[in-house]
Amino acid sequence: DLENEAIFRRRLEADLGTAVREKQLFLKYEPIVDAKTEQVRSLEAHICWMHEQRGEIDEEEFASIVEGSSQICEVGNWAIREACQHAAYWPDPIAVAVNVPVALFNSDDFIEELTGILNETELAPNRLELEISEAVFFGDTEMVDRTLGQLFKLGVRLTLDEFGSGYSSLAYLRRAPFDMIKINEMLIG
Repeated sequence: DLENEAIFRRRLEADLGTAVREKQLFLKYEPIVDAKTEQVRSLEAHICWMHEQRGEIDEEEFASIVEGSSQICEVGNWAIREACQHAAYWPDPIAVAVNVPVALFNSDDFIEELTGILNETELAPNRLELEISEAVFFGDTEMVDRTLGQLFKLGVRLTLDEFGSGYSSLAYLRRAPFDMIKINEMLIG
């Protein structure tokens, strides 16, 4: 079983380059509902893959492969751009939530790329919710604080994703202007 799993993972990793080039990736959305008003406040984007041989593969099956690949930033930027293009046609104030991989958050051109996407899609920055995990705080402190500050100035909403699954320091909550915190798939904001 372990050998079959390893073979499956290697094949998917090899096919990932084709998936990006041939536009086999697409987004599905999960509603995030305000508990007080019972209104949809945003839709969370999940990447799916229409594989030529295996059919539809959901994000949970290939996320660890993408995260470990050299294409993580390309896939992350694609997901943000695609989600913003879709959300630009949704009724205001419904926002779109997108997970930001640590490698993309730490990339030198993340803010520039994000600004370009928002300008290109004409999506109001407050309608984009970026979900970042605690893992971003394990990097260069100055760079993390600078990026968080730039995101705050840009006007996008920030969600701390997967709080409680890692180091879970409450200091993270003081360092960044999070609009929401995801705790065990529950939102508090």
